[in-house]
Amino acid sequence: MSASCATLQSISLDPPAVIFYSNKTIRILHNVWKDDIIYIDETGNVLLGEQHCYIYEIVVRHPVKNNPPLAVATLITWSHDIPTISYFLNRIWRAERKLFPSKSYPRLVMCDGSMALINAIVITMFKDSLEGYFKKCWEIIHGRRRASFTDEPFLHLCASHFMKNAKKLVRNT
Repeated sequence: MSASCATLQSISLDPPAVIFYSNKTIRILHNVWKDDIIYIDETGNVLLGEQHCYIYEIVVRHPVKNNPPLAVATLITWSHDIPTISYFLNRIWRAERKLFPSKSYPRLVMCDGSMALINAIVITMFKDSLEGYFKKCWEIIHGRRRASFTDEPFLHLCASHFMKNAKKLVRNT
């Protein structure tokens, strides 16, 4: 995220974490999330000194065509757990609600196969448990629920991350 767009929003000592976003990037997120994909990704192979650092970013397509994707919010932390990720996502959704009080939500959220990230997304964005979300999806697929995947947010796992994880699993068996 460029320095002109990012604003340090939060510093935490327990767990160690730093959150960056700005009102400008939250407006961009809100303006694209009804019609486009919101990507939430985690990079865990970063070393700061002797410790692994995790970087989570919420990324959207740049609003200006032919420009690179834009990170609208970033979390840097040493914790890879549901509470830390949920705190980050809740900060973003509260900032969005503060700027745009009317109820809206992203249509499609794509993430890697991290169970901590998947759980945090379902808890904070979909206001459900993972089990409840899977049940809802099952009911929609089998026609037992009036809602469709266009009526509610939908979580999509990135195919390349899924294939990478499957490859690792096969190698380890």
